[in-house]
Amino acid sequence: MKKKILLLGLFAILLSGCSVDYSVTIDTNTIDETIEIQANESDASELEYYENSKQNEFTSFYDGTDHFYQTSFDDSLHRFTLSYEYYDTVPYSLSSAFHDCFSSSSIVTNEDKVTIKASGFICYNYNYTNLEELAIHVTVNDYDVLTHNATSREDNVYSWEMQNGQFPDIELVLQEQVINEPSDNPEEEACNLTCPNGEELVNPDREDCYCRVIETTQEEDNTLFDYILLSAVLILFVIAIIGLIKYKSIHD
Repeated sequence: MKKKILLLGLFAILLSGCSVDYSVTIDTNTIDETIEIQANESDASELEYYENSKQNEFTSFYDGTDHFYQTSFDDSLHRFTLSYEYYDTVPYSLSSAFHDCFSSSSIVTNEDKVTIKASGFICYNYNYTNLEELAIHVTVNDYDVLTHNATSREDNVYSWEMQNGQFPDIELVLQEQVINEPSDNPEEEACNLTCPNGEELVNPDREDCYCRVIETTQEEDNTLFDYILLSAVLILFVIAIIGLIKYKSIHD
């Protein structure tokens, strides 16, 4: 059976020159945790531990049952990665990395706000003093960041890094973003279009109004034909009267 060891045990054994990159991606439904550990290639003990780690399982958090990080190894770089996906802020607050390496750590959810705090980095107490690099990167999605004390920020990624052999405290306050649903009856902007003669305005109360040519109906065509026919009859009648008058004047 594979030996089960805590992530804290991993930190305790990596004694000199290693680097750790800890990344967390926070969404409304999940929290993805990734821990990338780079062994010092010039240290035989670290390389030996790297090889031994392939036989180990690393527990992700404590809740009375066994949960294990997914592991992957890059032999060319002597680097291995632990990852786990949490579906609640409460299990994540029990993460081995988050819980064990700080003397005080908490995640408090209050309605739509989430407050994350961690202080007193104590992995030094486990012969971790020769750690060369340690960085924590938190990617925030679907939340607004109200306050933070990150040492650096790039877009929605907030980072805390070791400085002069000391790791800073962490404070991050998030608020879930409000997504405005489209209204069933959105207000339409009034039409600001005037049509020329012979055209009519379509959708006069909407922004997408337009002009179109007025089509002549069959009834209008028939009416025009009736006028033309009546005019022709009147003209013929007048011509006939004039011809009759001339005819009488010639024979009288």
